[in-house]
Amino acid sequence: MVVYTISGTEAVCSTATNGTATISTGLQSGTIVVVKFGNKSVKVRI
Repeated sequence: MVVYTISGTEAVCSTATNGTATISTGLQSGTIVVVKFGNKSVKVRI
């Protein structure tokens, strides 16, 4: 899983273990990011 800022900068990358991935981005609450996992991407507000 890779998390990108809305401007396209990679914020953090993580590998899932047993179907679960935990990340800490250090970004402020309410920030919109794009989360890419496999071939799918989702826009998320953290």
